[in-house]
Amino acid sequence: MPGAVHIELGDLAARGEDVPEGAVVACGHGERAMTAASLLERAGRTDLTVLEGGPADYAAATGKHLAQGTQENDR
Repeated sequence: MPGAVHIELGDLAARGEDVPEGAVVACGHGERAMTAASLLERAGRTDLTVLEGGPADYAAATGKHLAQGTQENDR
């Protein structure tokens, strides 16, 4: 997944502009993803999708693994 970005929830308010258009918001288990999407929506973003569950749930459902953001592409 080119362009995968990892932003901690606590940093999201300051780094919301780093979230690409049409982003899929995800976290390890799904709980923080809804909070993150809510914060982004309050900032005017309407082009988001929230992954229910986490990467393991996605892999189990699709047979594909998600790419993860790294230190190199975090900023």
